[in-house]
Amino acid sequence: MADYSLREVFKQFGKKIFGSCVNSCVSESQNLPLAASQGKVLQDQITQLNSNIEIKHCFCKNIASVDGIFEGYGYNYCYYNKSAKIGILHFVSRIETPDSAQNNFTGYYDVTTVLENMGITSFNKILESNYTPYDSTGVIRYKLVGYGSTLLYSSASQHYAFARYYTKDGEKGAWATSEFQKGDYITGSLIFS
Repeated sequence: MADYSLREVFKQFGKKIFGSCVNSCVSESQNLPLAASQGKVLQDQITQLNSNIEIKHCFCKNIASVDGIFEGYGYNYCYYNKSAKIGILHFVSRIETPDSAQNNFTGYYDVTTVLENMGITSFNKILESNYTPYDSTGVIRYKLVGYGSTLLYSSASQHYAFARYYTKDGEKGAWATSEFQKGDYITGSLIFS
């Protein structure tokens, strides 16, 4: 009995239900079919939205230090809305040069250089971000995550340092560059304007 009931319902009402859903989305009356002018307006809006989005990418040095030798290289790709000047940037980095200075907190993800390499020069600030650090074997370095990870803006160095939330109340703090070892990987994403 249950085997045919769903088929019967769809056979009896499926087209009508589907048609009503479509008409409800694009017209004020459920009984009116989609007018050609409404379809053209929708098509134009979709075309406009698609033409505003660019997909960009680059491979470059994307991790650096203001006061040291800490650096990493990796692949970066971005979905960028040209008209709104906002984007989502994803990155993968490998630490090539670790920093032996124990108190160097000036390591950062070089978002400005990465975006310039992609031809995006309107960078203002990072709105949200996160990253995940891995050791050279691919195991997450949980110590560096804490209660969550973020890129923390430093007004002193004017860069976004690798940081974590270190209390359950959301206190943030940057990591020393010496915490990252040669061969470590960092993957992350951020929303920027």
